[in-house]
Amino acid sequence: MAMPNKILTAALGAGRHIIESAYDIPSLSKHLDLLHVMAYDYHGTWDGKTGSNAPLRTKDSQDYLSIVKSGTFLLKQILIFLLF
Repeated sequence: MAMPNKILTAALGAGRHIIESAYDIPSLSKHLDLLHVMAYDYHGTWDGKTGSNAPLRTKDSQDYLSIVKSGTFLLKQILIFLLF
């Protein structure tokens, strides 16, 4: 149901493993006006790794916990939905 002058949004966890297991991005994209990525707390005391809690990029190509990697992954999911 369309609601004039209203915007429906969601704040999503940013780690790729969270995105893959918790969200159906194509479905969410149909119903939400904006998707906000909570790009903080990628790392902390819970993972035993020293580093930035919200890194823009990582040197490890297998580490998907960065703003660039999360954003790229989400954009690919949305583009796949839009193209098919």
